[in-house]
Amino acid sequence: MSATLAAAINITGSGSLSDPSSSTEPSSAVESVNIGTTLSAIAIAYTSGTGSSQGNQWYCAQRTVTAGGNVDLDLNGSLTNKITGAGTIAFTKIRCLLLVLRSKTATTDYLKVGPQGVANGWQGPFAAVDSDSWIRVDRLCLLENPTDDGIGAVTAGSADVLRLNNPGANNITVDVWALGVE
Repeated sequence: MSATLAAAINITGSGSLSDPSSSTEPSSAVESVNIGTTLSAIAIAYTSGTGSSQGNQWYCAQRTVTAGGNVDLDLNGSLTNKITGAGTIAFTKIRCLLLVLRSKTATTDYLKVGPQGVANGWQGPFAAVDSDSWIRVDRLCLLENPTDDGIGAVTAGSADVLRLNNPGANNITVDVWALGVE
């Protein structure tokens, strides 16, 4: 029996912007915003399948990237299949990638995410696979494209490794969620 996938990401939030330099009303709000009221809530949904806005597998795990170390995620061959508990996931496309840093010791802690010149680096949404191809993630990163192309094709053995690099002096715990097509 094959697995059935249903996934949703809902983003809401609120905040206010004030002008503390105002001499008449030092705490007056200049603007307030509420995602879901002032701005439309962000809702992303995927159903089971292999077409646009669909996926048939995901990987979800909490990983620790040691100080000065790397975690290399082989998107086609070494990620554990959580649905069956056996075997590995062999993504051919990634449609959504969510990274959430859960434990940081210092405000200067961050991850470099991307190919970074690693052997068999996954280009995905990055411009290239060289050592300068990465994005900085301080708290949260959501890369998503529901089209048939997704955020990037995965090719076994040649373009399938996503590197998480911790250039800092403290360990970082990160939640990783990748949704795609096998």
